[in-house]
Amino acid sequence: MKNLVWLASYPKSGNTWIRACLMLAITGDLSLDNLIGIIPYFPVLNNVHFKDRKFSDPIEAGRAAVKMWDKTQTDISTGNNVRQIIVKTHQVFGNINNVQFPNLDCASGVIQLVRDPRDVALSYAAHYGRDIDTAIEKLLDEKNSINEQSQPGSFEFISSWELNFLSWQDATFPKLIIRYEDLLASPERNLDNIFDFLKLKPKMSTAQIIEKTSFQSLASMEAKNGFKEASSHSKFFRVGKEGQWSTLTTRQREKIEKQFSRTMTNLGYL
Repeated sequence: MKNLVWLASYPKSGNTWIRACLMLAITGDLSLDNLIGIIPYFPVLNNVHFKDRKFSDPIEAGRAAVKMWDKTQTDISTGNNVRQIIVKTHQVFGNINNVQFPNLDCASGVIQLVRDPRDVALSYAAHYGRDIDTAIEKLLDEKNSINEQSQPGSFEFISSWELNFLSWQDATFPKLIIRYEDLLASPERNLDNIFDFLKLKPKMSTAQIIEKTSFQSLASMEAKNGFKEASSHSKFFRVGKEGQWSTLTTRQREKIEKQFSRTMTNLGYL
């Protein structure tokens, strides 16, 4: 059944903000703790198959996780009596170890969120507890992956910032591209575009959704109740602004711009 809509992005690109907006639109309520139940994160769902399994080798764990991708997507698709299910991912679009992601028999569309990689580098560094130079190397690394040792089924092959973005352009199903910076500048117009793409009639006005999901509101929720998706290194809702990259050194900025110049230019970042 083609009923999975992917909410795809590189890490730290505003994916969780969109999920909060969608939770309000779908349910009329917002709880950070319940967010993952409304707009689930695919690695968490895939990891369900690995609760009692232990791996000494992270490569072996990653391969085992990939082999379960199709089953997990089929289970999500057929296990819900709803027209569509929105699922978060940081995974690239493509063939990994002879497994196509996403499963084209289940996918009905993708909302792709993209953010200036110079700003992503700063948020990535804070979230994963890395220095800026290491974070930049990760963004440039075409073999970059995420694999939590405590969750062996959570493997995601995210590649570089550029290849991650470009890979989803190969999808033949409907797609909507949203720049994080445009969402900041014109939230009502961009959220309405998302709701139209999903054929979703929100439970409240877009203006109310914007007010309830402002950065200040989400940061206050996290400060009061915590957020299980935050890392041990940093608050999840840390700054939420564009143009933070002005704090990068010239060398750091130019390293990103040189590597990603064509895609950054096409997206209006250069």
